[in-house]
Amino acid sequence: MKFALSTILLFLFFTNGFSSQSAIGVFVDEQGYYCTANIIPYVYLELNILVYNSPYDFPYTEVTGLEFSIQNLPTFNEYPHGMYEFEWFSEMTVGDLATGVRIDFDPPLDVSSFFTPIGTATFLEFDDALMPDYHLICIGESDLGGGVILYPPNADPFFVERNGSFGFNWDTWEVLYCFDDYYCFTPVKHQTWSAIKSLYR
Repeated sequence: MKFALSTILLFLFFTNGFSSQSAIGVFVDEQGYYCTANIIPYVYLELNILVYNSPYDFPYTEVTGLEFSIQNLPTFNEYPHGMYEFEWFSEMTVGDLATGVRIDFDPPLDVSSFFTPIGTATFLEFDDALMPDYHLICIGESDLGGGVILYPPNADPFFVERNGSFGFNWDTWEVLYCFDDYYCFTPVKHQTWSAIKSLYR
């Protein structure tokens, strides 16, 4: 009986531990299931940027602001490689994505659901030139406040420990766990006809 009780307690501990970190992530869907996608040249890929609110960890149902960065975005954001842009669901946005952006909400944003959309990212690639295989973008710290931060109303800033990664052009049989702590890397960029042409413009 003691063994069974210990097993149950350990299970509850690890279940809560796994669920007890709020996060910001990039997903194909608004339910937060999928964080990989292939880019098809000349076809728009629209992604969702979501706040995952863990009730075990974040005891608030509203936030007045967020701070984070998005690391490892493509080096080029122009023809002939491709283009990307972000749209935030708030007009009160300052900063730069690479070093940190702050998004404020008035009235406060309701984060009582597990996943709450805060914006979208749209990517358009030309001739396989924007994203190589196995390219990751990751939610990272903001230089503005020194971390990934949620601001609850009338409470201290809440530093988020777990953040999302999104994988472009992964093999279909490989699984990317959306909230694992990946090193945000870029493999050696493959040469394409568009990349070569751009050298001689």
